[in-house]
Amino acid sequence: MSMDNGTYSIQKAGDRGGYSRRRGKSLANILWVLVLILIAIGLLLPLFNRPHPPYYETKQRAQLSSIGTAIELFNSEFDMYPPSGAVDEAGVDYCGAMKLCEAVMGRDLLGFHPDSFFRSRGTDADGRVLYPAANVLSTEEYKVSLSKRKGPYLPLDNANAYRLVDLYGGHMDETGLLHRLPDMARIRRDMWSVPIDDEETRETIARAWRTHQVMLEPHGAVGWAALNRFFEAGGAEPDALAVSLETAHPAKFMDIVKDVLAVEMKIPPQLSTALEKEKQAIKIAKEFEFFKSYILDTF
Repeated sequence: MSMDNGTYSIQKAGDRGGYSRRRGKSLANILWVLVLILIAIGLLLPLFNRPHPPYYETKQRAQLSSIGTAIELFNSEFDMYPPSGAVDEAGVDYCGAMKLCEAVMGRDLLGFHPDSFFRSRGTDADGRVLYPAANVLSTEEYKVSLSKRKGPYLPLDNANAYRLVDLYGGHMDETGLLHRLPDMARIRRDMWSVPIDDEETRETIARAWRTHQVMLEPHGAVGWAALNRFFEAGGAEPDALAVSLETAHPAKFMDIVKDVLAVEMKIPPQLSTALEKEKQAIKIAKEFEFFKSYILDTF
């Protein structure tokens, strides 16, 4: 209320406050819209930045082409393709993928040794090691060993292969010469290994079932045994949390597991359905190009 020239004028209480409230609501609405827009951008932006499926397809085709070229180069050099059996001539596990890697790149990524018999230990007919470490031989002997190599037929960049030395800050050139030592303390801290033979594998399968009622397949048993050895060696506190991964079902190795445990195995429905399906096989030429074309055209 105000007085002017002897008269009174009355302003409704809240008129100015009503305006302020309306203005406050408008600002709040605008802020909510901005928040929603930012959320939408945050959700959609990764989709626009993500490479489109053709990128992956093109990359995969390029890798397959590089592998195919490497295999053909190996074949032209030795008039044979890398063997694909699951074991070496002595019956020791050395799968086809490992043999392929040795053929096109060498066991140490420095080329294939022509005296190789594709043995799991990397030896020749007389048992000599074909892929020695640089610090085992003299400099001249190591150079002679490298001079006999063929390839690598597959470039490291195309194979997505990395040397452990490089991953831990070291540097080794293409001749195997070590220019900078890796961080050995980090390697020892991050990695630990132990050999597990067939007898210990079977004992581990039996012990896991007897102690925990856990049914392990052979590969998982190796990991379980190595983990127990790690604890026994003092690699971790006795109550430390540890994870042992197993990617196959024991039914995949039914004969071995049943022989060790002498119990009936329950096959999961997914695997049972697959086993009941009619097996189909097709014949293709042995050249890699035919196999690559079949994979690309079918899948």
